Amino acid sequence: MKNNKPKNDLDILAPLAEMLQGHYCHVCKAHVRDFKVFWKKITNQTPPIAKIERERLRVKKKTDNPLALGIDTKNKKVLMLSEIDFRRHSF
Repeated sequence: MKNNKPKNDLDILAPLAEMLQGHYCHVCKAHVRDFKVFWKKITNQTPPIAKIERERLRVKKKTDNPLALGIDTKNKKVLMLSEIDFRRHSF
């Protein structure tokens, strides 16, 4: 005789597979982003020229850090001197 009742098995592998899939997607996205940066450094591509919008010039944020060059108007964060590639830029 067949048992017509549905099985109520506790499936432990399904949530584990969902977590691994999510983790794998995040890792792949990070690798793609890192590869793009790596490729730009290897091929010595110049950064794209971007127009400075007028509202960016109105940023009143200041920094007291002596190792900082100033404030990045696009991202509104501190621009450190260590972030500048002096091989490409000369002052």
